[in-house]
Amino acid sequence: MKGKCKNFCREQLEYESTTFSDGFVYYLPRNLDGTVHKCPFVRHLDDMDNYFENIIMCASESPETVLYDDIDASEAYGTCSENNLDWGIELDEIQINENKGISLTLESLNFTKNLISNWTSPFFMVNQMEIHENISPTDKGYQLEILGWRYQIIGNYDDAKKCYELQYKISKEPELSDTAHRLEEKINKLKKYLELKQSITENVSQDEIENIIKDTELKLRKYITTLYSDKFKQVWDRLPKVKEQILERQEEAEDSMVNIHEINELDYSTLGDLNKILRVSKPKKSHDTNYCNVCKKSWKRNQWVYYEKIPKEIFCKDKICFIKQGGLVKNIPSTLVSSVTRVKSTRNMLSHYKDYDKKMLQLEFNEIRFTCAIINEYINKIINMSNFV
Repeated sequence: MKGKCKNFCREQLEYESTTFSDGFVYYLPRNLDGTVHKCPFVRHLDDMDNYFENIIMCASESPETVLYDDIDASEAYGTCSENNLDWGIELDEIQINENKGISLTLESLNFTKNLISNWTSPFFMVNQMEIHENISPTDKGYQLEILGWRYQIIGNYDDAKKCYELQYKISKEPELSDTAHRLEEKINKLKKYLELKQSITENVSQDEIENIIKDTELKLRKYITTLYSDKFKQVWDRLPKVKEQILERQEEAEDSMVNIHEINELDYSTLGDLNKILRVSKPKKSHDTNYCNVCKKSWKRNQWVYYEKIPKEIFCKDKICFIKQGGLVKNIPSTLVSSVTRVKSTRNMLSHYKDYDKKMLQLEFNEIRFTCAIINEYINKIINMSNFV
């Protein structure tokens, strides 16, 4: 589609359209030679005043020297100033609500899309002065990055990915391509989970769910054993009470006369024990101290870092430095830990099933069957790959 630039310069352009799943259409302005248009009238607040003052002065003193002599510079200045402030508000909202699990209203999303439609500026960077950190893949705050962030908040990963791919086509930063690739992986994983969930249609009985949980528990023991190459000293240094309880169960078992070194150390572990081991193997938490005592690398206050308190306090945002200090880290997905926690809760419900509503229990059983299927699929994949760090 051909037309003049909407941002005052009046250049003749070719608009390349991209349609999103909600009907929004982004029109990428291209010059007639195919390059992406960078309108000279799109200015940032820090350099806008002098630019428009010069246009107004030239228009009054030497009109023939003004390239855009049909433009009211005052009107252009007002429009650009208003758009700058609107995008600044967008940026502040991202910074304030970053990683806080906020909800996004349809009105807020539409406001962002309207800003883009009214003032389409592919190279405009809201965060040009780098006032805010971690606000987008590039930290520059391109219009499409902010729209992508909003799509991510509502779980529309396909459209978020499309935003980052479009901006990568424009500005070529590798961070944009990397983010789009991670979203593609997430999209494929969600599709696979949905297909798995849709394949499970019948209700599961209490006996069946008990067997499913037992099977998942056995797989978790094998997974953790493989993860640590059957060497658990680092684990027991951090969880001495769990080690003690496992030994007590072993002694109470009928085969307690068997030499401890001839059996797996996790054979008498509970689902709760396994969950604790997974948690200490992924030691991340928000920490107030904002620099490492060893490597001196710093991070934002309350940012998530590698941290453990037992057997000694260690914290650093750098994984290698953390391990060198004696920290314990394994590549365990956070979703695996949270999924095992939920399975453990359902196991506890089974011990007191009479205290719960039957319909509620049935719904929980069906969900946990799906959760266990996801856990088992991940563990089988990892064990088959035998590629642990």
